[in-house]
Amino acid sequence: MPIERKAWACQYKCGRNVLTSRKRMETHEARCWRNPARRACASCKHLLEYDDSNGMEHEPQYLQTWHVRECKADDGIDLSEKLRHDCTLWSNAPRQPEPVGDRLDADVGQEDER
Repeated sequence: MPIERKAWACQYKCGRNVLTSRKRMETHEARCWRNPARRACASCKHLLEYDDSNGMEHEPQYLQTWHVRECKADDGIDLSEKLRHDCTLWSNAPRQPEPVGDRLDADVGQEDER
C-alpha cells in the first residue's frame, strides 16, 4: 500500500516538479525564473520566443529547426545562450498576442460568431 506524503509545488508555475521539503521549495522560488521579484526574462512582457528553421521544409533530410529568444525592448541583448535576471528593462505587464498572418495569436482557433 502506498504511503501518503505532503509535497510542495512552485507558486510561479514554472513546471518544476514538486518537492517534499518546504524549505527547498522556498529556496527554488527565490531563484525561480518566473518569480517577478527576480526581474527575469521568463516573466517579462518583452520576451519573444518562437521556433525558426532554415527553410528546407521541401528537403526534410536538410531541415534544421531551432528555438529563438529575443528581447523586444533592446535588440542588443543576446538571449541565444542564456536568459537574464535583474534587468532594468523588465516589465511585468502581460504579454501582448503576436500577429499570425492577418489575425492575432489569441484569435487563432476561434470561430467567427456569425
